[in-house]
Amino acid sequence: LTGTSGLELAWNERLSGQPGGQLLAGSAEEESDLRGGEVIASSEPIPGEPVRTTIDPALQEAAVAELGGLFGGVAVLDARNGNVLALSGLAYSAPQPPGSTFKVITTTGALDAGIVSLDDEFPVESSNSEIGREIANSHDAPCGGTFPETFANSCNTVFAPLGAELGGEKLVETSELFGFNSPPEMFDPAATAVIKPPASTIPEDLSSSVEVGESAIGQGQVLATPLAMASVAQTIANGGVRSPTSIARTAGLRPDAEPVEVTSKETAATVRDLM
Repeated sequence: LTGTSGLELAWNERLSGQPGGQLLAGSAEEESDLRGGEVIASSEPIPGEPVRTTIDPALQEAAVAELGGLFGGVAVLDARNGNVLALSGLAYSAPQPPGSTFKVITTTGALDAGIVSLDDEFPVESSNSEIGREIANSHDAPCGGTFPETFANSCNTVFAPLGAELGGEKLVETSELFGFNSPPEMFDPAATAVIKPPASTIPEDLSSSVEVGESAIGQGQVLATPLAMASVAQTIANGGVRSPTSIARTAGLRPDAEPVEVTSKETAATVRDLM
């Protein structure tokens, strides 16, 4: 199974190097005499080169142990630079609906657009149809109050209409600044082409209030990996700047991507306080 997935698939060839050898003139019948035959081609062995990763062994062991046999994934990033410290399970290989974790993105877009503030109050209700279809809170629980309260309690009845007000174009734009609709930035270009890690995605054409509202609460057709949502949190922790999520320390094996300014320091600080 060596070299069939993950880091081994990405860099096993580099680690293994290449054996040397000689091609001698002769035939199968003369096999016993080939040792003294004419050398018609030769190659020098190429030694393997080291690969140093950003993985923290203690965190990696903990991530694997705590996930156990559950269907899911764990991704741990260094908030200062985006480096991958641990990956477990489906951490980057199988995007799933992100659900309410996506509300961090919706909140960032809404704050930047000036359509919501911390002083805004929302009615306490268990469901509403403001986006054109009924949206209920988890377990049909009543939810509302100040905006910080609705964020803390994850009110679908607030964030679906808020997303619809923000609009599909702005929601998609904000999502893409956070890294959606692009491959994860983990490897150098050659390794990325081999691994083909799937992108976390949001439909680029959200044409109706229903589609935008569903997407704003991480449902509908939105798909994300734990790595992508960890990157969202890293962006907020890093003052609104999203760092590449490199898994390599070795020069030349890191992604070519540059940090992306997703939002202002002020907005990032506000979202951080809400979180």
